Amino acid sequence: ISLDELNTTRVKLSNEQERIMRRVSDLEKQKEALFQQGVNEPSKRRQMLLAQKIQELELQAKNYDRNLTAYSKQMRVLNGLIFLKENRRSWEDTAVGQVLGNMDLADLEGFVDQATANNIFQMDKFERLLGTLEESGDMTRGTAMDEGITEIMEQFQQAREAGSMGAT
Repeated sequence: ISLDELNTTRVKLSNEQERIMRRVSDLEKQKEALFQQGVNEPSKRRQMLLAQKIQELELQAKNYDRNLTAYSKQMRVLNGLIFLKENRRSWEDTAVGQVLGNMDLADLEGFVDQATANNIFQMDKFERLLGTLEESGDMTRGTAMDEGITEIMEQFQQAREAGSMGAT
């Protein structure tokens, strides 16, 4: 595959992502409008129908989210291939490029798998050691900070909701 073909594919994929994001945005606007109708609707039956329509729109949005996730993965692959194509010559001239170029793919995969497994093992040991040090040093644990961050993020959301409800 040529670099031009990769770049053309990237542009097409980017355009498709933007088109899908516009559709999701439109769905979100429709859901907001239906929600406001439901808030103002005195009839429970109409509220139920509006809630069902909101669920339908949410399902459509989730389906588009799946597409966007797939497109994002495809874009990352494309960007990686483009990077490799653009840097192929300089890569081949480096010592690492020469070494990797002479390695069997199975050997290289085995090396990466082993290095990854070793890294995970080392990170686990590091985390346990860090936890022990934090406990013995009476330091605040990372989970407490995570809970605090989560709480603040929930407050952001509540304030945003209060502001949007007050604006209508």
